[in-house]
Amino acid sequence: MSHSSTTLIGNLGQKPETKTLTSGNTVTRLSLATSRTWRDKDGNKQEDTQWHNVVLWNKLGELAQQYLDKGSKVLIVGRIEYRKSEHLGTMKYFTDIVATEMKFLDSRKSDDNRFPSEE
Repeated sequence: MSHSSTTLIGNLGQKPETKTLTSGNTVTRLSLATSRTWRDKDGNKQEDTQWHNVVLWNKLGELAQQYLDKGSKVLIVGRIEYRKSEHLGTMKYFTDIVATEMKFLDSRKSDDNRFPSEE
């Protein structure tokens, strides 16, 4: 298993999903889209969107579940985790971003629904 660090800013593809494990810990998964745009040699606008699987543990995940929804903009700092699994003779490879920090970037919420401070 290899680890690298990354910072991503993107939008959620769907509402976060949280599960409680038998250990009592919670794990939240979300799908984050990051996009880049550029002009090709003919001046036409091009766009490329990448999807990232993000894993948030315990309190960080609970905050995501409570405050984020489909389309929410968020900054995620975490480590890149590569893993593989064999199922029925086929090897599958996965890349997850295991979040260590999260910052809400949406300003669409009203003052009554402010995001929690990081203090």
